[in-house]
Amino acid sequence: VGALMTIILVTVIALISFDSISFALLAPAFVLLCDIVEGQFVTPLVVGRRLEINAVAIFIAIAFWSWLWGFVGALMAVPLLVVVKVFCDHFEGLSHVGNFLAAQHSLVVEEDTAE
Repeated sequence: VGALMTIILVTVIALISFDSISFALLAPAFVLLCDIVEGQFVTPLVVGRRLEINAVAIFIAIAFWSWLWGFVGALMAVPLLVVVKVFCDHFEGLSHVGNFLAAQHSLVVEEDTAE
């Protein structure tokens, strides 16, 4: 919704500012290109490498929140799941929940240091 509103606002301002329609359409085209690059490449690369979430947990969260809140719940399911995972990762008592929500489970192997 934010990207759409930005494109509409830039289009209106560009149509008012420029004499030629072809020049006026360059500004919203550039904003659209930037939105596509950021939304499809930059954000997934940055966030995807840092925050990996279990696909089953994502499916369960989307199903639950869309059942509870409908379309708005489906949109908010993954951000809410990310908040829960980050919260669980920062508290030792909830680390098991954070490990479940992680895409790859990390097993902690304790070595016997008594020699």
